[in-house]
Amino acid sequence: MTLTEKQKKWRNDWEKKNRCNLACKVHKDYAAHAKQVAAENGDTISGILKVAMDAYLEEHGRPFTKPQK
Repeated sequence: MTLTEKQKKWRNDWEKKNRCNLACKVHKDYAAHAKQVAAENGDTISGILKVAMDAYLEEHGRPFTKPQK
């Protein structure tokens, strides 16, 4: 199903309010290799990094818990 312009605007507004990017710079060849391996395994770079960050936080005794409203 294709999103309407109103739905796209709502989604983009929500993303701006609720999300941010965490980034690191790597060599272009490294990035291309990582993307290829991830795709071959049905994964995404974002998904891999999220799992790694969750493991790091857990390892250091500070797992993320969603704030209650």
